[in-house]
Amino acid sequence: MTKKFVRDNFTGMNLDKALKAFEKIHTKYFAFHEELEALRHSDSDVRQLYENFTKTAIQNLYDKLPEEIKEKKDSLEKLYIAIGIMENYCHTYMHKRLGRKQLTVMRENVIKTVKAVFEID
Repeated sequence: MTKKFVRDNFTGMNLDKALKAFEKIHTKYFAFHEELEALRHSDSDVRQLYENFTKTAIQNLYDKLPEEIKEKKDSLEKLYIAIGIMENYCHTYMHKRLGRKQLTVMRENVIKTVKAVFEID
């Protein structure tokens, strides 16, 4: 993932595109995702691997954020919050917990909320 991709897609210029990528990953690997979630709650070795992977992945993503985002107070913590919000939406999306119209509203609000977390206009 390039710095340009992160800047253009994750930090507000095109969060819609980034969210579509999250959706695609969650639906394409639905069965694997479900199995991994179950295992990380029941197997301490899997939990540790998952936590290490997540920490590394988020740090890699953080390292690629534009300096104007990283310079803001608590930017790493804000990244964790933003990813958590996007993950929550994706779980709702992949489990079809809401209808199409409700998902559209939720999606729009996820984008607004992530922008607000990062203080992006």
